[in-house]
Amino acid sequence: RSQHGCKRLELQLPVMRLSSPERRCLAVAIWLLALVLLSSLRSCVRPLVEVQAFFNHYPFHECTWDLLHRSQKGSSRLTRLPAWMNRFDWLLDHFVVEFLRGPLGNTTFDIFKSLGRTPDHRRAKDVRTVFASPLRVSELLTAARADFDGGRSDRVVVFGGSDVTLSKAFGRTDSERRQAVGELRRYFGTILFEARDVDVDGVLTMPVGLVEQYFRAKGGLEGAVAAIAAARTDASFKARGVLAAMGATSSTADICRDVEFVERFDVGTASRAACESRTQLQSWATSPAAEEAAVDFRSIDPASWYSELSTYRFVIAPLGTGIQSHKQLEALLVLTVPIVQRGSFPVFDDLVKLGFPLVVIDDWAEITPSNLSRWWDELSPQLARFRHSCLTAEAYWGLVNGERHCR
Repeated sequence: RSQHGCKRLELQLPVMRLSSPERRCLAVAIWLLALVLLSSLRSCVRPLVEVQAFFNHYPFHECTWDLLHRSQKGSSRLTRLPAWMNRFDWLLDHFVVEFLRGPLGNTTFDIFKSLGRTPDHRRAKDVRTVFASPLRVSELLTAARADFDGGRSDRVVVFGGSDVTLSKAFGRTDSERRQAVGELRRYFGTILFEARDVDVDGVLTMPVGLVEQYFRAKGGLEGAVAAIAAARTDASFKARGVLAAMGATSSTADICRDVEFVERFDVGTASRAACESRTQLQSWATSPAAEEAAVDFRSIDPASWYSELSTYRFVIAPLGTGIQSHKQLEALLVLTVPIVQRGSFPVFDDLVKLGFPLVVIDDWAEITPSNLSRWWDELSPQLARFRHSCLTAEAYWGLVNGERHCR
């Protein structure tokens, strides 16, 4: 009995005494269990390493981990940013929505982004390379005035990861754009812009990269890796002609429905041009002329997208809301030639000058059997070399550093 008047119970456990052979057997069993656990851990870690290696090898320009995108696309399998994005000295909020700006909008958006947000970074004060949202021009200039040495001429800024156009980001008038470029040129020797919808002296076209969220569908990444490895350009593999596929991420109906909203709130995307391009394509793709050109107008499940795409010689990539379409890069990964519509924009002719094996046309009616044969003979020999030499994070970094033709 204890000093408090309570009974104390003592439980005596039997002591297990093992013989030497039994101890050796137990030690072996523990080692075997440890090996099994390590093997299981390795099998879990290795796929993560291989996933990261895929995203590090190719030029990804958009990777959003916030709650908004996780609810729409699922969770990311990455443990850190893709190498191309991570290489910039500064990465400034590469996903910003214009109509959420302002006190209330910023608060709402920051809540979403704070829940697993994509990490921005500012690794140094006087930087050389910056990747920024097109809607962060004023913030970037404020930081540059405070921290940047104006005497450097080798500094580069890339505005991308967004559908917002140059004419929105730099000003709606020529004088506003010239003023914005003049301010930026005080601190940056090179200015690159993805959604370059107008010609402005001192601003060059940056090719779009790939989008990490598009690989989150079940089986999507594995299907892409397999299709990229298997793709060939010989006739037995490229047994199909032209693919016209829309709707995997944004349907024509969605884009056209949003045009009024985009213009009312001055969001700054090329939604009207994208709507017109896709509507024209839908009408033409079911015509006798399209049938004669062996055009397949169909929808494809995201998990099967790359394997199906790889069997076509050509894919039609209508204008996107950011002008360039990610479909053009996805096609080139599996040695398929993208056919794009020029519209009123300079970007696609710029991409051809950079070495991209694209077909650039003004009207979908230019897609005829004779033109397709000529285009394939001209461009198919370039596809494998281009993918190997140009569709990599390293090659895109070369474009950031002044290379204006990919070889």
